Amino acid sequence: SRRQEEVEAESIAYIVSTYFGIDTSDYSFGYIANWSSNKELKELESSLELISNTANSIIDSIKKQINLWKKTKKNSL
Repeated sequence: SRRQEEVEAESIAYIVSTYFGIDTSDYSFGYIANWSSNKELKELESSLELISNTANSIIDSIKKQINLWKKTKKNSL
């Protein structure tokens, strides 16, 4: 459902942002709370694996790109 997708997307964005030192809690917590209101805990729990796996995949991809950029920059000096 759209509600579940919004919760998942913003949760992933929050985790990735937090990992890289960007605090989005002022925005993210309210947004997630709004879209997850009136949902059962079981419904929210069903999204946890997707949220975790997707956030980890994005973080790994960004880290690889950062490392590649660092190597390229170092080799060009």
